[in-house]
Amino acid sequence: MYAKMRIVAVVILTFSLAYLPKTARADSTDMIVDGRAFFQADQSLIAIKLGINGLVFDTSDCPNCESQFPAWRFIGDLKVDSIVRSDWSKVALTDESQMDSVSINSVELQDALKDINVYELIKMFPNRVPADTLFWDSIRVKWHIISDLSVYYEIRYSDTTEYDTVLQKLLPVTNIEGIGPVQMPVED
Repeated sequence: MYAKMRIVAVVILTFSLAYLPKTARADSTDMIVDGRAFFQADQSLIAIKLGINGLVFDTSDCPNCESQFPAWRFIGDLKVDSIVRSDWSKVALTDESQMDSVSINSVELQDALKDINVYELIKMFPNRVPADTLFWDSIRVKWHIISDLSVYYEIRYSDTTEYDTVLQKLLPVTNIEGIGPVQMPVED
């Protein structure tokens, strides 16, 4: 009885595997990307002080914006609309002191973010201190060296921008690595 069931199972499995495509490979179209990507930037590229989790950019087309708004609201050609505080609330910019210690020090990165039409730049691990790579493991009772999590950022961009375009713009930027999509869980 069991031998017949085994033979039937093997035949069904063999038959179903024969009809699978031979070149089944995942690409960027298979990933769940809703206008979000992440990257790892060198500490010299982006400076956002503790207490600020991110920046919100104004992406509307506005000719002669530089003359309408104060210069401190701009990082290159990117107009900062508001900041995201540590409690995840968005606060509109009202004074220059809010932009202290906030900068994007790469013209390449500023241009790439502008071309991608990024409307939000967020720290993925906002409470991590820069260059803090030691971790105490209380179970093994020893120190471990971990990745510097303070250099991971998430960008949010228009849904009309394709992920492949984001890759093409960010890959040539110096000191940017680890670019990938932010994958959201599938909910049925």
